[in-house]
Amino acid sequence: MTGPSFDVRGFLRESSHTASVATTAKSGRPALATSEVAVLVSTFDPPTDVRQFRAVGPARVEKRDLAKVRRIYERYIPDWTDYWESHAASADCQLWSMVPSSGMAVAFPNLDNGPTYRWSNPAHLFC
Repeated sequence: MTGPSFDVRGFLRESSHTASVATTAKSGRPALATSEVAVLVSTFDPPTDVRQFRAVGPARVEKRDLAKVRRIYERYIPDWTDYWESHAASADCQLWSMVPSSGMAVAFPNLDNGPTYRWSNPAHLFC
């Protein structure tokens, strides 16, 4: 297979996707034994739109940036309220990023198994 069966960059730009990510410990480090984390971004709207992007790579805690946190949250929260503003601005809120080093992308058209594209060089996906 020469590439994923869907536009991964476009998929990651779409709003309202379910995302499963590692959380951070009070120290601010990823809550895993190492700095490697796994991230899953998916959509589940059967039968026509079932896609997954999975990535593994090193993570780090980023500098506090309320504007960036708000841009991220607004993808999932339709109405930005005072509650969300205070949550995002709280000292407990940590922004972290990961650099994908390997992973896979797969779609399930009409809930059928689609070809799985596995990669170990993100340049193949994000060029």
